[in-house]
This record gives sequence, C-alpha cells and structure tokens, in this order.
Amino acid sequence: MKLKILIFGILMFLIKCTTNDKKNNKVFQTIHNEEYILSSDQSQDVNKETYNKVIFLAEREWVKIYGNKIYSNKPFIVKIKNDSIWSVEGTLPVDFDGGVPYAEINIKTFEISNITHGK
Repeated sequence: MKLKILIFGILMFLIKCTTNDKKNNKVFQTIHNEEYILSSDQSQDVNKETYNKVIFLAEREWVKIYGNKIYSNKPFIVKIKNDSIWSVEGTLPVDFDGGVPYAEINIKTFEISNITHGK
C-alpha cells in the first residue's frame, strides 16, 4: 500500500512539473511543430503575430545567405532582448561543435539589425 502511495505521489509531482514547464516556457508547439521556442526567461505575454513574423524574417534572410542548411539548426530559439529587439538563433545537437544562425530584429520596424552565423 505504501508503495502505491509513493508511486502515485511521484506521478503527481512529475505531472505538475511538466505542466509548469510548458506554461513557463511559452512553447508554441501547436503553431510551430515544436521547432520554435520562446526562451524560458521571458516573463511577458507575447503577441503570436509578432513572434511568427520575427521567425519568418530571420529564416528568409538566413536562407538567402546560408541556404537551406540552416534548417539543420532547429529548434530556433526566440529571445526578447528589450522592448524593441528580439533575437532568433539556431541550436546544435549535444556534443556537436560548430556555429548557428543568429539574427536580431527590431519588432517596431521589423528590420533586421544584425545577422550572423557562428563557426
């Protein structure tokens, strides 16, 4: 009986942690098929139209410059740097050396202020 209570308690704890993690990370999984993530340190509500446009602009410019190989750097992570600048950057697999695409976009004008690719 004690074992059943312990297992039930652990399951409830894990469910609670998973629910909180999804809410705090503001992952737009249904919109972007788990390939785009809003950084977990962002506390403000995000306009989904702005979020989508920032990703679109970054991807469009990256493909022009670096080609379709940028898609191997998903998921792309969106970070809010301040009230007008958001960044979008790729990710690397664990234990993999190399660079990822990076872009900074002014969300008031939707102009790219910085675009690079690490090495």
